[in-house]
Amino acid sequence: MPRSEGRVPAVVKQWITLGLKRYYHGDSGSDLKPVHRYNVGPVDVYIVYSASTGRYYYFIDEPELPEELRDPLERLLSEAALGRLRLKDGVEHLAEQLASRHPELADVAEKQYPVLTYYLQRSLSGYGPLYPLLKDSMIEEVAVEAPGIPVAVYHRLYSDGWMDTNIVLVEEELDSLALSIARKAGKHLSVAVPLAEGLTEEGHRVALTFSREVSRRGSSIVIRKYPDKPLTIVDLLKSNTLSPLEAAYLWMLVEAKAFLLIVGGMASGKTSMLQALATLIPPDQRIVTLEDTPELNLPHTHWDPLVTRYTYFSETSANVDLLALAKFALRRRSDYIIIGEVRGEEARMLAQAAATGQGSMCLEYSDRVLVKQNGNAKLIQIGDLVEHCLSIGYGCNMEILSFDPLRWKPVWARIRRYVKTYTTSWVEVKTLAGRQFRVTPDHPVPVITSGNPSVKPAYRLKPGDKILVIGRLPPTGTRRKQAGTTGSGYRLKVELAGATKRREGSIGALLASRDPQLVEGFAESILDTAQKSGPDTYNFKDMEKAYLAHYALKLLGVDSAISGNGEHVTLKILRGARNDAPFLTDVITGVRIIRLNSKEPAYDVEVDTTHLFVHGSSIVTHNCTFHADGVESTLVRLSSPPISLGESFLSLIWAILVMRRVRIRGKGTVRRLIEVAEMVPTSGARTVFAWNPETDQHLPSTAEEVVGRSYRLKQVAKLYGWSTEELAAELGKRELFLTALSRGGSPSYLDVARAVARFYARR
Repeated sequence: MPRSEGRVPAVVKQWITLGLKRYYHGDSGSDLKPVHRYNVGPVDVYIVYSASTGRYYYFIDEPELPEELRDPLERLLSEAALGRLRLKDGVEHLAEQLASRHPELADVAEKQYPVLTYYLQRSLSGYGPLYPLLKDSMIEEVAVEAPGIPVAVYHRLYSDGWMDTNIVLVEEELDSLALSIARKAGKHLSVAVPLAEGLTEEGHRVALTFSREVSRRGSSIVIRKYPDKPLTIVDLLKSNTLSPLEAAYLWMLVEAKAFLLIVGGMASGKTSMLQALATLIPPDQRIVTLEDTPELNLPHTHWDPLVTRYTYFSETSANVDLLALAKFALRRRSDYIIIGEVRGEEARMLAQAAATGQGSMCLEYSDRVLVKQNGNAKLIQIGDLVEHCLSIGYGCNMEILSFDPLRWKPVWARIRRYVKTYTTSWVEVKTLAGRQFRVTPDHPVPVITSGNPSVKPAYRLKPGDKILVIGRLPPTGTRRKQAGTTGSGYRLKVELAGATKRREGSIGALLASRDPQLVEGFAESILDTAQKSGPDTYNFKDMEKAYLAHYALKLLGVDSAISGNGEHVTLKILRGARNDAPFLTDVITGVRIIRLNSKEPAYDVEVDTTHLFVHGSSIVTHNCTFHADGVESTLVRLSSPPISLGESFLSLIWAILVMRRVRIRGKGTVRRLIEVAEMVPTSGARTVFAWNPETDQHLPSTAEEVVGRSYRLKQVAKLYGWSTEELAAELGKRELFLTALSRGGSPSYLDVARAVARFYARR
């Protein structure tokens, strides 16, 4: 439990006296203990901890204004509100007015000048009781959900979650405050227009609701603060978010105008990292920043900050989104363009590569998948499936044959997204059993290592890797009723025989019937149409029939493999006896990369829950989306709609930085740069730095090892004409500079910028 700092202050005792049970579900609050105290002007701030709830709370203690000053101050503010006093001279002018009108209060006003000016600033700010929260540089965000509910804040130092404050607003006060903040943002808010979003003159992003029109509990306010004291690279080094060597490496990439991506979950420190790295840009460069919520604060003279604008209730004002800003930024002759958050086509605009192709992590057009719609199952080429569903606007209500990795059994899983991209190369894989398939180089393939499943991109597959294969098919859930010796079984057999000629509905009927005799007869009837070329080996001229036979045999627990294409398709039966195992494995014997002269389409689907689906000869594959934030999931996101970037774009990315918010024993919740991976053309992602959670270290730790690992640093060396030794020396020089800069106090971002400018001046 956190250490208590001193006695319980009066403000905490008052809060306990109020009866916290109405706010905290019966907790009396008697165990609240202060663990951190600091000042925001004349306001005392207490971070308070409760052992019974395991939560931190944020209490403010505002200074008392002497009784004799209250009425004169209130009258003065009323005149200012009515426009009878000029406000352009600010708070000092009003304080002088108060002293001149009430000479008898001059001594009191002078002694209480800090308190007097605080309340003048608070009243004129338009933020009312929220004013001290917005003045606190440690607060990132403020939320007022409803009247009678404690205002919540998000604190930089205590980032485990939202912290309740001792500020509670009544309904009339909250309604008035919402209207006041809307005016500050230049927005209209009323019963007729109950939503407003905008930017205040201080740069804070606000989102407001009014009364109970759209918010059931009443007016609400959310304020995302503009950081007045941005974190610097020194702050990140002191907190071990990254190492000095790692920072030196990134600095060299930034100076070389590398294309960097910073990825991670919410509150993982992405913006702080972006801010810190941007400060390392040479001071004579022109920078254009594009943001939805303005958070960056750069020290550069030639900084051009652009912010989006959205209109929700006006038919005359146009939206200005990130894509529009990205197009605009390309005409501003900038040395650097920084996007605060990439969601879609703005990335394509910056890459200028989407017109000629898109990225891919997918299968080739002719690869078969088994899908179910309205209880009917059928085999279909994945290209046909995706093209059809894209043509009707993602409206396909289908399930696909999938594999549940938790229960290790085949299941039907909903398809929630369809992906068409393009590729300039394929990875062709062959297995010991005779299976053969093609996927794009970055396509995730599940493999079994020491009995445990993991995922590899296709280009990393090698002979000896074990891939996963399903052993049997799950039913469709619409089993046909059999009538014993009546004619229904015969009619179903005739229906299946006809289906082999029509090439449709046969698998659905088999799955529905689950009658072993019918299934066996159906499989034999198809195999009879093929040419037998050896024991349990059949050659087909019709690929559809080969796949129908394969999945019919699967219903009998008999495994088989399909290879070849066009008019030369081979099906090999692998097990003649029944096998009810839910999954099997096959061993990779060969991996070959096929370069294409022109781009070819590639297809994928995103599967609900399991994120695995079955293709080809019952092979289990991963879909286009990963759970975790990381390098591979970033590449998937970039290559999938709505961004849909191509391999030509991916090769432009120099490095991907992965940020994560983690909990470390003895240190609490911290932010760490857990991986830096370079994108190497033709080879994919290569990890240069990795964070060790056991030791809380960033590795490697020597400049020579970094140079040995890094492909991009070698490009920098060629750019400047450096040898490998000179490159390592420059990297070490910057590491020493950053290490020295981070010793001692915490310089402001302007101080850091000046130090960086001096570094460049001495070169």
